[in-house]
Amino acid sequence: MNLAGRWPPLPPIDVILLRNVMIYFDLETKRSVLAKVRRVLRPDGFLVLGSAETTINVDDAFERGKFGAANCYRIHLPRPGEGAGHRFGKTVSRPNVRGD
Repeated sequence: MNLAGRWPPLPPIDVILLRNVMIYFDLETKRSVLAKVRRVLRPDGFLVLGSAETTINVDDAFERGKFGAANCYRIHLPRPGEGAGHRFGKTVSRPNVRGD
């Protein structure tokens, strides 16, 4: 799929992996791609970018978090009673996949 082009209709997506892709785009293309990601990413979904990539100063709708050693981003959705300056925690908890 051409990320910079028109996207086909997609169902809501839980995880979008764009590792080491965004670094090759100019600023306007990054903004366009991230706007498309926002439209298809589930509210509790994750965007995973490479270590040299970020949404900071590109699209303020995303918040950075950690998932193990990887940087991931989530769409900021205000919780009831949150002020405009409140953001999600800096760390996204890692699910217990071993069943401990």
